Amino acid sequence: MEHRLRHPFWPVKTGHAPAFALSQQWSSRPAMRGWGCGPAAALMVLGYLRLHHPDGFSLPLEALSSEPTKEDCALLLDTVGRRCFPILPRFGMNGLSLAFCLNRYFRRHRMPFHAAWCCRREKALSRIGQMLDNDIPA
Repeated sequence: MEHRLRHPFWPVKTGHAPAFALSQQWSSRPAMRGWGCGPAAALMVLGYLRLHHPDGFSLPLEALSSEPTKEDCALLLDTVGRRCFPILPRFGMNGLSLAFCLNRYFRRHRMPFHAAWCCRREKALSRIGQMLDNDIPA
């Protein structure tokens, strides 16, 4: 069975071809550039949810249009990333803390989502399929 998101993922205008992912390298913060893959991924998920499930969103994610610029995304990494997804230099952010921070964001903004990190290996693919079927990026 094929699983996919219901909507296209948001492209980021980079000045060249559009990017379909947010790069931690766009951040002005050295720690985020080096170890910020978790916050970058979380902001990609939040950006998609903001566009296609807009109920309950506020804060600076409103800056995300349907086609944000590289500079918009860098600003989000530096502001929302710092405030909502703290990283430890040389360690980054593990999956449990990423799920905790996403859930804190969802609760704070009364959003109907729940992030989970723990899943048995044999259930991982079916869990990813369920997420995609529910229009949540995995």
